[in-house]
Amino acid sequence: MKKRLRETGQRLRVLASSTRGRNVCTFLVFLVVAAIFWNVVALNDEMQQEFEVPLELVGVPADIVLISLPPSTVSVSVRDKGTSLLRYSFGELPVLKIQYKDFVNNGRKLSMGETQFVGAVRSFFGQGASVSGVKPDSLSLPYTKHQGVVKHIKVVSDVTTAPQYIVSGPLVPATDTVRVYSQRAIPRSITHIETEPVTLSALTDTTEVEVRLVAPDGMRVIPPTVKVTVPVEALIAKKREIPIEVRKVPAGHRVITFPSTVEISYLVPMSVYNNDNHVVKAYADYRKSANKLALSLSAVPDDYTGAVLLTDSVEYLLEHK
Repeated sequence: MKKRLRETGQRLRVLASSTRGRNVCTFLVFLVVAAIFWNVVALNDEMQQEFEVPLELVGVPADIVLISLPPSTVSVSVRDKGTSLLRYSFGELPVLKIQYKDFVNNGRKLSMGETQFVGAVRSFFGQGASVSGVKPDSLSLPYTKHQGVVKHIKVVSDVTTAPQYIVSGPLVPATDTVRVYSQRAIPRSITHIETEPVTLSALTDTTEVEVRLVAPDGMRVIPPTVKVTVPVEALIAKKREIPIEVRKVPAGHRVITFPSTVEISYLVPMSVYNNDNHVVKAYADYRKSANKLALSLSAVPDDYTGAVLLTDSVEYLLEHK
């Protein structure tokens, strides 16, 4: 590889020292200079460009809670010299800060009309710029001074795990309550605030996600998001012996099964593997004409997955007590 590079370098030096090579190098130098000159001329011409300007409302009193927040950015179409627009095209745009004192407050809304808001945007870009479009072109923000009402959070989810894993408990939000704000009294029918659906699949480990809360119409929820923990555990195969209980035995008799216990196989979360004390039985209904008694499994705990009996029937003996 090094040999090839050396050979290539030698060929390039020979080519550059030739008459043809010097001509090519001279052409490339003039091409670069022409490109730079063209860009300088172009930047002195007027250009039109779209910008997404960050917007921030500042100076809001502590006793005011906005029900609707202002947009995070404003779309602005600006016409100006290329040299002036160039500084906005690279790096982060500065924040357009709108002062609370500049709004009209009618007791229910903070309002800023088109003339005043577009004027603030023009000032942001300077006197030489021509602003031909602003979206939105005005602001109208409802607010309240009422104390928020505390409501519990309900996690909405559609979560599945990979094979041999299980969601081992309820999905737990980092905080179980939020505060709800409204200009009117909050109806009693709103008993909780739901999250947006937590949709995850093929999980193999406990997962934490940030999820938005769904605010009822005309209301605001603070905080707007909550962290939700999805507990996931590996499933471990386990077997154990369980007793057989025979039902519908004739009066004055008893049934002895062979064997007296059967084996059950199931999967269980790792955390409860050594603390598995659940009572589980195999049932059999006595039938006089049967050579063997068929077995069925009793109800099993929620911790068990895929529980099956490893024997489906047993022999028996009926005797008088």
